[in-house]
Amino acid sequence: MSPLVRTETDELRSIITFQTSSIYEMMLSLAALHSPSPRHDEWAKRARTDLPDQLLSEVDFLYGNFENGMLLMELGVDYPDHHDIPGFLSYVEEMSTSRFLFYVLGRLAPPEEMEKLEPNLKSLLSIVPLAFAEGCPKTEARLREGGFVDLLADPEGYRARMVRLWRLYHETYFADAVNSYVDLWEASVREKSRALSNQNSLEFLGKLTNHPELPEQIPQGYATERILLVPSYFARRGLMFYGYGAVTIIYDCKFTEQRRQQLELLEDEIVAMGKALTDQTRLRLLRLIAQDPQLYGRQLSKQCGVSQPSVSRHLSILKDAGLIEERPESNHITYQVVRQRVEELSPYLLAYLYDGGLPSDSHA
Repeated sequence: MSPLVRTETDELRSIITFQTSSIYEMMLSLAALHSPSPRHDEWAKRARTDLPDQLLSEVDFLYGNFENGMLLMELGVDYPDHHDIPGFLSYVEEMSTSRFLFYVLGRLAPPEEMEKLEPNLKSLLSIVPLAFAEGCPKTEARLREGGFVDLLADPEGYRARMVRLWRLYHETYFADAVNSYVDLWEASVREKSRALSNQNSLEFLGKLTNHPELPEQIPQGYATERILLVPSYFARRGLMFYGYGAVTIIYDCKFTEQRRQQLELLEDEIVAMGKALTDQTRLRLLRLIAQDPQLYGRQLSKQCGVSQPSVSRHLSILKDAGLIEERPESNHITYQVVRQRVEELSPYLLAYLYDGGLPSDSHA
């Protein structure tokens, strides 16, 4: 596995570190197994045919709680070797109960405060003000959900099931499968390192996470001293957890800078077409032109009931969006709908929503 790659150019850049992680990838692959994104649906179907039913039932039970397993990932925050899965599993097994709850419940209060608490809901809710200046209703509501209440009733039972699941999954499947992701991770580290060196670091992180600013640390009073960027094949874009001076961002290693630029082009294309189609007059003009490409400016003005200057302005917007083309005639200009362009709107929108590339026949 590659060593850490550290960049040191400006103040924020100097605390950004790239690291690959078999531990996080294992956890995220189980989340994808339980609730696959469209991109991982085929992988999940194949993996489910290879895995024992007992393992799959445990995945559905354990990953059906805890936000599809996302909170379980905080167990790896302080473990030093993220490619030592057997060692990590022993590390989790050997934690004290309070330390285990500290991670699984989101590191809301310092470990020494957690050790003072009884493992029950009332005691747990008392730590929320420690993490936030005021009580946080959303956090309290989340902690009152069934999965967390059950966890507090039997933390040792939950931990044993989690470790047993991870160990079985690693031994029967993931130990061999993980090797196929190493090249993707390392290629992503190289690509994102280059991108970071050429961009404002905060802007770079904003594009990676869809958050324009770094989160405030919890508990309050900690400054951000370390930002860890982890590529993952199974990550849904911009997974982030933070606390005690560190921010961990797990990002989709398949979401390259080229794909990001393609999505920005898709945004421009969709917005241009969308704006062109948000006006009733332009829609009427488009329909008139589609049904009779021999119509010209004065005729279109008459049929739409608007002035010629107004028609000219609307036609210009439709033309700039690529929805119509001019056809010079001997005495005037007629128009035709670019049908292919109209038909592209749905594929463009689908490609944008599901992180696809530009359609192969794109005009962009």
